[in-house]
Amino acid sequence: MTAMNRVVRHLKPAAMVALLLAGGAWAQTEAVVNPEAELRELMDRGFYNAAAQLAGPAWVAEDPTNPEAHLGLAQAAWLSGDLTTARTAVNEAFSLLGDASPPAALLNVHGLLLNDEGQADAAIDTLQRAFDASGAYEHAMDLARVAWLNGRYDTALEAYADAAGTPAGQLEAWPLLNRARLLDATGDPEAALEAFRETVATFDRLEANGGTVDVAAFVEAHYRMGQLLERLGQPDAARDAYLTARRALPTYSPAISALDALRESAP
Repeated sequence: MTAMNRVVRHLKPAAMVALLLAGGAWAQTEAVVNPEAELRELMDRGFYNAAAQLAGPAWVAEDPTNPEAHLGLAQAAWLSGDLTTARTAVNEAFSLLGDASPPAALLNVHGLLLNDEGQADAAIDTLQRAFDASGAYEHAMDLARVAWLNGRYDTALEAYADAAGTPAGQLEAWPLLNRARLLDATGDPEAALEAFRETVATFDRLEANGGTVDVAAFVEAHYRMGQLLERLGQPDAARDAYLTARRALPTYSPAISALDALRESAP
């Protein structure tokens, strides 16, 4: 074992990332002691490139007949934008599974890749299978996003509602906010307004229960609701929504501009 490898074996993943990004020649798969755990930690911390370049290949090299290893590499590679490696890893995972039912996580990354490859219908069907199998918040959100991007609005609306109904989704405002945005974008202002109000009620519920309110979602929800209220001929309610957004984030320029425009248009 080289001196550098002895050092690497005692490094935390964050330190490995620093060395990897520095381009050290030591970055070989044998330098990783527990590649599965390190891949998951790197991904949890958002170090997708390091997970795809270091821990993922190390896990596959250590356990090449394990579909989970190839799935882990595929997930990291997709998140890092390396679609070629992701596709190769997904195909290998399916091959190793044989006739066994694929796990929801494999279906999900396969569906995301299908969308990247221009196969929208197959992507949406596969992402739906992933959510049906897992009931996971992340899978519902992926399905909704891909369906929206491909003009499958009813599917997207249903998926956002499904995401909001999951245990994780009940602690998030994004599914309801995105559902409201989509309803607004597709020309259903009354339903959109109700959805925005439901989103705002979610913030109130989270705050009352000691939860964490996502400032970005809070500000966007109130600003977009203000825009909709303006279009519906309710300038006073719109002003209140803009003010709420600005109080939460005083530098939020869209709300500032909207308030200025309302002031200038007032009789």
